[in-house]
Amino acid sequence: MAYKNIISDVSGHALKGTLVEINANPKGDNFILTIQQQQAAQEVMQHIWATRQGVYNKIYPEVETFANDPHDDAACVIYTRAATGEISSTARIAFDGSLGIPEKHLVPDLIGQFRQDGIKFAELGRFIIDDAARGVLPNYFRAFYQFGNQIGIDVYIMFVRHKWVSFYARLMNAKTVAYLDEDFGSGAAYAVMAWHLKETTPRFFSWCGAESHFVKPANNSIVSGVGI
Repeated sequence: MAYKNIISDVSGHALKGTLVEINANPKGDNFILTIQQQQAAQEVMQHIWATRQGVYNKIYPEVETFANDPHDDAACVIYTRAATGEISSTARIAFDGSLGIPEKHLVPDLIGQFRQDGIKFAELGRFIIDDAARGVLPNYFRAFYQFGNQIGIDVYIMFVRHKWVSFYARLMNAKTVAYLDEDFGSGAAYAVMAWHLKETTPRFFSWCGAESHFVKPANNSIVSGVGI
């Protein structure tokens, strides 16, 4: 099924509890390969949980929940496969709901303000890319933007290492809203960033190939060749 046909079928909170495979080739013709319910693809979910655990145990030893993570049930889990068929990368869009977002305890005031103002938000996280999937980052952000726009997300909350703050600020105009004492056991400093989809810069669309759904000021210049 073509990408545009799949995307047109996504509305409201239809992405909750879904598993989405995207093309590991950023230049591939087929961007989104499949969308299915997690409950119907438990074997794939188990491989994703194992991938998370293998990486997080080394980098984020304080993170302990992997298999049967309750936040997956209210999230869209995205992944790619290597040529061997193994999971080569994964990420998660965790929507607000009865459980709240996974790291809600780190930003209670921000979440409270968003809810009070009627701002729809979600958390981007559980992001892992191995060597077999290098170059796939643009496709993930293309998916984040397109899905977020389709289901009415106003803001994505991201927990970002300090060294990547300037990259995300330049790429999509994400704003730093707080600096954290929490390092998830990594020893690295983290910041909280808010990506308001309506404020996304033109360079983002040039970089990842997503289609803008908002009118941009005429004086915004498009910058291509953004790398990481």
